[in-house]
Amino acid sequence: AAAERTYAEIAKQAEEFCLVLDPDGLVRHANESARRILDLDSRRGQFHEFSQLLSPDSRYRLASAGRDLLRAIEATPVLSFQTRADQHLPVFVAAVGRRCEGKADQILVFGRSLPLGLRGADAD
Repeated sequence: AAAERTYAEIAKQAEEFCLVLDPDGLVRHANESARRILDLDSRRGQFHEFSQLLSPDSRYRLASAGRDLLRAIEATPVLSFQTRADQHLPVFVAAVGRRCEGKADQILVFGRSLPLGLRGADAD
């Protein structure tokens, strides 16, 4: 629980897009930037599946990277998120996790959107 508070506090203070995920890929905390970009406050349900926040192509690439969500995110440095305007936003992502018995029990995902000049058709 102490690490959860630490990750939530880091997410709250971060200027970047920031999500805290559980091992099943449910978003347990999102900072204001992520909530605004993804319009999480108006989406149904208390917790959101991380994969459902992604564009179909990024969802497929993440699923193809393996069963360990932390390693899959680490292996996919650019993911495309579906925004509240239903557009695809390419985001550089980095993830850190606390591991228990070889599997991440909590994952902190940081993201920064790509500069406009780098957002091409191939960025998704």
